[in-house]
Amino acid sequence: MAEWAIVLEILFWVTVGLSLVGVVFLPLLVICIPTDHFGHPNRRRGWTGTKNVGQRPIVVVIRNLLAAPLFLAGVLMLFTPGQGVLMILVAISIATFPGKNRIERRIIALPGVLATLNMIRAKARRPPLEKPLGNGQEKT
Repeated sequence: MAEWAIVLEILFWVTVGLSLVGVVFLPLLVICIPTDHFGHPNRRRGWTGTKNVGQRPIVVVIRNLLAAPLFLAGVLMLFTPGQGVLMILVAISIATFPGKNRIERRIIALPGVLATLNMIRAKARRPPLEKPLGNGQEKT
């Protein structure tokens, strides 16, 4: 009986922690996304935020180490209270791996995802994110 109480207590604190991550950390990351992040289909790939070639591998490792727990938290939030899809999108946006742009565009295309992101940005008085363009479309 005591083992179940310990497991339930751990699950409770994991849920509380994930909720705090979703309420505090997720909006901070969403308002930092550039407005054209999802807008162009051929944006720069592999940008690490540094011009020093020697620092790039370190930055990539740090970004991926930050993205991994956010991704796992997003997956857990799909089953617990929280914004799982948005957390997964933010984690993928932080990470660096081949094909991430295509995955981001598919998640943004889900109903309500872009609207929710723009609602969070509007509360922070940030301009809305641009809609992803399809292949062959130009920005107007």
